[in-house]
Order: sequence, then C-alpha cells, then structure tokens
Amino acid sequence: VQKQEISGGFLAIYAVEADDMTIEQLSWFIDDTIAKRLLSVEGMAEVNRFAGVDREIEVILDLPRMQAYGITASQINQVLRQTNIDAAGGGCTAPANAYASDDWEEKLGEVHGRLWSASGRARLVVDHPMDTGLADGIPVFIIQDLSLQAEDGTPLARLELHEPVNEDPAFTFYFDAGALPASVKVKGRDNNGNRIRGVLSEGELN
Repeated sequence: VQKQEISGGFLAIYAVEADDMTIEQLSWFIDDTIAKRLLSVEGMAEVNRFAGVDREIEVILDLPRMQAYGITASQINQVLRQTNIDAAGGGCTAPANAYASDDWEEKLGEVHGRLWSASGRARLVVDHPMDTGLADGIPVFIIQDLSLQAEDGTPLARLELHEPVNEDPAFTFYFDAGALPASVKVKGRDNNGNRIRGVLSEGELN
C-alpha cells in the first residue's frame, strides 16, 4: 500500500474535438461552457485548456516595485497594448462568436471567477463581445475600464482596455501571498455605458 500525493498535479487530461466548430469557436466553448461546469463541481480546484486560441491576459503586479519606479497599472497596460496584438485566425475582422447565442444580451457584463487568497491569485472572465470595429457594419463595442476592489471600496487593481482584447476576455491577477481579502468586488464599464459588476469569493466559482 502506497500513499499517493496528487495535490498540485493533473487529475485527468481530455482531448476535445468538434467537426462543426472552428478552432476559435471550440476554444470559446471549452472556456465558456466546459470549464465553468467543471469548476462548479465541489472540490474542483482548477481547469486549464492547452492549445487552441489563447484568450487570456495575464497581469502580474508587483506593487512595491511599481511604486518605487513611479509606474501605474495604466502605464503598464498602455505598453502591453502597443506591443501585443493577437490577430490569430483573422479574429480582429470577424464578428464576435457571442452574437450566435440568442441570450448574449442577457449575459452581457456577467463576471465569472474565483479567488485563491492564500496564493494571492484572482481569475475572472467577463462576458462581452469586445468588437474592434473592423468588421463591416459592427461598431467598436469594448470594455473600457475594469477594477478590483475590497469590500470597503479600497482599490486593488485597475485596467484600461482597448480594441485588441479578445471577446469574453479572461484575466489572472497575481498579488503577494495573503494580500487578497476573502471577497473582491469587480467593477467596470464599456464604451456604451453598460456596467460590469461581480464578486469573486474564496474557493467559489461565481
């Protein structure tokens, strides 16, 4: 008899195929449907997708170092915008996949995610088409501002977003271990004035 330690390792790996979806659509289906359902299972810690189209923007903030150099999160975001544009598969000129869903307007601005306070990590996905304005007949429609706040309103992080960000953008924030409270508010607004509101909780998928 041997004791097996599985903490931090893979429990299972699955391959997903679809003949009636593009790689962009399949990646979105895995992130938006399969991953959310798996994370709703009690005891499920994390679900990751490998390969496909990566829609995630990973932001690592070292607040003491940023303050020492006099750098703000907005300035970092501007540099990332200038140097990183993901146009894989021509997605920048195609209508968002979200419009194929009949209830996309009802889901607009919904926030899904969770916290890992002990390790200082927060992950969230915002339901939004994030149109670049490059597709014929579709104007720019993007999230412009997104922030994390403590329950008492203390700001934790803030991002200014622009057209290159993909639809249903996913964000992972890294803070110092133990720096996050057990509950974090997510607030934002798109360029049409639609509000984004959500709450991330410790160990819970919202």
